[in-house]
Amino acid sequence: MTGKKLAVMLLIIAVAIGALIACSQRDPDLEPEPEEPLEPAPERGCEEEERPPEYPTYSGVRNPLTNLPADESEVVRRPILVMMDNHPQARPHTGLAAADLVFEVMAEGGFTRLLGVFLESAPDEVGPIRSARPYH
Repeated sequence: MTGKKLAVMLLIIAVAIGALIACSQRDPDLEPEPEEPLEPAPERGCEEEERPPEYPTYSGVRNPLTNLPADESEVVRRPILVMMDNHPQARPHTGLAAADLVFEVMAEGGFTRLLGVFLESAPDEVGPIRSARPYH
């Protein structure tokens, strides 16, 4: 078969396949179902009146690290900074959840360390402790 005859035959086959696809009937199971209209939300009566949330009163003193209300006697002292190991084998950390701020800083070897800043709370136990570097 020559190249011209092969091209004509492929064209005839392509047209026949296109005609079969165009004339085929759609499967009714594959058609999307019509959407049902949404029902409006029920009206609320007066007995379900929303009230604003109640916030605790405080003396106006805020923790300078978290901006949360705080006891004045606890936020006037100096913060304590603790450098902790963040290596996977050094976990879980002890006392880190009580920190007012936590910074993750780079150390040598691609590992990081956690710097916990404790002002308002001082846990009984903190660790694992690591040394701070001059660049920290």
